[in-house]
Amino acid sequence: MTLADEPADASPDTPGDDASEASLDRAVAQAIELAASRHPRGGHTRIVAVDGPSGSGKTTLAQRVADTLSARGEPVQIVHLDDLYPGWGGLAEAVPRLAEWVVEPLAQGRDGAYRRYDWGREEYAEWHPVPGADWLVVEGVGCGARAVASHYALLWWVEAERAERMRRGLERDGETYAPHWQRWAEQEEAFFAREGTRDRADLITDTTTSPEGPDASDGTVSSDSTVSSDSTDSPDSTDRPGAPDPDRPSEPHGAQNGGMEPADLMASRHRDGA
Repeated sequence: MTLADEPADASPDTPGDDASEASLDRAVAQAIELAASRHPRGGHTRIVAVDGPSGSGKTTLAQRVADTLSARGEPVQIVHLDDLYPGWGGLAEAVPRLAEWVVEPLAQGRDGAYRRYDWGREEYAEWHPVPGADWLVVEGVGCGARAVASHYALLWWVEAERAERMRRGLERDGETYAPHWQRWAEQEEAFFAREGTRDRADLITDTTTSPEGPDASDGTVSSDSTVSSDSTDSPDSTDRPGAPDPDRPSEPHGAQNGGMEPADLMASRHRDGA
């Protein structure tokens, strides 16, 4: 792969709903284009994984990818790791479940399925099918783990400054969940340091700056994103009281909207040749 002199910049020139929506669309289009350029690695399914710390905007981006593909008539399903974590202390435990229940069966040409974790009862509940389809979008903290990443067509890292992510999470869930949020953040930091997820990402998007944020006081929107130099792969190569991930909305499980407002998406870049 060759690196472009200047990465493609998907940040809007000025704030506002229209510009933010355009920025969101560009980032999603980049992700889909890059994943589509690669052969499926999850059997005949192209799997797009959206990882990154809580409150960064993963759910919004993942849902937009699924909606865009569906609008094109391409079969797609989305799996949220919030449904797999076995409680507030179970970030790492979700990875083998994701592998065993979803990713590995698909890679072997079989249908997958997962059991939804009931946060109120603190136990796993009913099964949900994940049939083999053209596309699968997986989102949530830890979904980019090395144990499953080899089966992904795209690993997308979404980030934002810690203070902004905390603000989003507490604004959504309230101060009641602040202790849980901190506990979860500590797990994230350890997990990402061990896995090196950001360094392995194909596409990186920073959502820190928004029209309401401190950097938007002058009427502009800034951005900062890059993509890992290892992102190349040519087409020829082979219901609960709060959520650990503030990306998820404060609604019952199964809600499909994201927790990040579209205006929060500021930037996305990828390198030519990927």
